[in-house]
Amino acid sequence: MKHCYQTRLKKLRNQLKENEGILVSDPKNAFYFSGINSSNIHLYITHEKAWLLTDFRYQQAAGENDAGFLVLSEGSLVSKLKDIMTEPTVYIEQQYLTVHFYKMLLDHFSQTDFPNVRSMIMDIRLCKDSQELNCLKTAQQIADRAYLEMLSFVKEGVSELDLKAELEYRMAKYGAQKPSFDTICLFGPHAALPHGEPAGRTLSYGDVMLFDFGCLYQGYCSDVTRTVFFGEAPQKARHAYETVLTAHKLAKEWIAVGKSCAGADKIARDYIDGQGYPGAFGHSLGHGVGVKVHEHPTLGQNSTELFANGMVFSVEPGIYLPGEFGIRIEDTCYLENGQLYSTTTLEKELTVL
Repeated sequence: MKHCYQTRLKKLRNQLKENEGILVSDPKNAFYFSGINSSNIHLYITHEKAWLLTDFRYQQAAGENDAGFLVLSEGSLVSKLKDIMTEPTVYIEQQYLTVHFYKMLLDHFSQTDFPNVRSMIMDIRLCKDSQELNCLKTAQQIADRAYLEMLSFVKEGVSELDLKAELEYRMAKYGAQKPSFDTICLFGPHAALPHGEPAGRTLSYGDVMLFDFGCLYQGYCSDVTRTVFFGEAPQKARHAYETVLTAHKLAKEWIAVGKSCAGADKIARDYIDGQGYPGAFGHSLGHGVGVKVHEHPTLGQNSTELFANGMVFSVEPGIYLPGEFGIRIEDTCYLENGQLYSTTTLEKELTVL
C-alpha cells in the first residue's frame, strides 16, 4: 500500500514546479493520496514535503497513514497553513472550498496566487492501479452476493423499501463500509424515474423491478443495475428490455483502447432510437467509477475523452416510458491489456421471478 501512495504523490509532484504547492480539500482526493477517510481533512503537498491537516478526532488514524504525511491537528486550518504554506503559487480545488474559507485564504495569504487545480488530480485518478482494481472488484462481489440473496425476498406485496433494506443489510454483512450511493429499488411505473427514490409502493404481478445499487469497500465503489420482472414480462416491456440489452452488448463490443467515449454512447443511443424509442434514453451511457461512484471518464454525447487501459466505467443504456416502466442494464467495466472486462457476474438475460 505504501508504494502506491508514493507513486500517486510522485505523479502529482511531477506536475508542480519547485516553488508551487497544492491544497487538496476534496475528502475523496485526500483519501486517494493518503489512505485516510475523514470528514475533516486537507492535504498540503509541495515538491519536498506533504502534510495532512485534520483535528483531534482523526489524529491517531491520520498518524498511521502509509503515505508518509506529516500530521497537524492543533489549531484552525488557517493557522496550520500559516506554519507551512510559503510557496508563492498554491493550487486549490475551488469547487470544494466554501466562499468563507476562500476569502480567508485571500485575506491571510494576500501575496499568494491561488489558481484552480482543474484536471491535475482528475488526470492522475483516471486510470486505476492494481490495488484500486482489486478493491473495485471486491466491492462488486459483495454487491452481487447481496443482490442474489435479496431476490429470495421478492414476493407479491413486498415494498420497495423492504427490498432496499434487505439489499443494504446484506452488503454490510459481507464487508461493505456503506452503500456507494442511495440504493434504488423501484417497481412498475416508478422504474420510469431513472434515479427515483424507493417509497411505499408494493409489488404486483407483472411489475418491472429496477435495482440500481453498489457499496463501498476500502474506499472504492461498486455500481450495477439489473431489471427483472415479477410473474410475467408483458410484450411491450419485453421488447424494451431486449432493445436495452442489445444496446448494452453493442456498446461493449465497440469499446476499445483509443476509441472515443462519445462514440460508445452513440452506438447505444442510435440503436435504441432506431428501435422505436427516440428520446427514451435520456442520460449518458456511463461514467467513471472509483473512489467516487461518478467520476471521469464520461461516456456521453459531448465527451472528448478516449478509452485507455486502466479506466473503470459503467455501461448503462436505458429506456424510460413515463407512467409505464423503465429498463436499465448496467455493468461496471474496465480495460486491461486492451481487453474489456466486467466486474460483475450477474445475469443480464431477461429474467422473470
